[in-house]
Formats: sequence, C-alpha cells, structure tokens
Amino acid sequence: MSALRSLLAQRSIDPRTLSDREVHEELEPLDVGRASRTVTAPQRRAVVVRDRHCRFPGCDRPPGWGDVHHIVHWLDQGRTDLDNLILLCRRHHTLVHEGGSGLSGTARRPVSARGDGSGRIS
Repeated sequence: MSALRSLLAQRSIDPRTLSDREVHEELEPLDVGRASRTVTAPQRRAVVVRDRHCRFPGCDRPPGWGDVHHIVHWLDQGRTDLDNLILLCRRHHTLVHEGGSGLSGTARRPVSARGDGSGRIS
C-alpha cells in the first residue's frame, strides 16, 4: 500500500499499471474506461490518496464523508478512469447532481462552475 501512496504522491501513475499488490494476489487496473460505472475499491483508495479531502472550493471535509464522483457523468460517455474521478463530500456531491454547481476539466485540473461561474478547485 505504501508503494501505491508513493506513486500517487509523485503523480507518476501509468493508467495501465496495476495496484494494491499487498492486498490482492490478482492485480487490478486503476482505469476501467466505459466497462463499469461503479468505482472499484482500488480506484477509491487511489482517489483518496490523491485528493486527501473534498475537492470542492473551500471544503476540506475528510474522505470518510465523501464519494468519488465522475467529472464527466458516465451517462454522458464519461469514463471510470482516475483522471475523470474526484473526491467530493456528500453535500457537494449532491449539489453537483442537483444542478447547483457543475464540474468540468480533469481530476488534475478540475473547475467548478458555481452560480456565478467562478471556482477553480484546489
């Protein structure tokens, strides 16, 4: 697990690399594309290590309060890949889905469009 954390911290992940060798004998991909809408356990762990808290502007709620969100919704051809996944607390995840705010960009450079159109995500 520490090797995965180190790779994520350095942002040197190759999407084709496999994760979590210490937990599973079988290796699991971190990017699954359109094959599944559901985020896998290794993907969630990778997003939590990368994002550390809710990524909505001004929010620092911990990962235990959050959900992994597709920036480009899966129904809109979004992929279940690390670059399209972001950690949001349940409050902000609900806000995004109810239309009070929107997300665009990538996980490395996400942008939140609030009602006033502002909000680069940290």
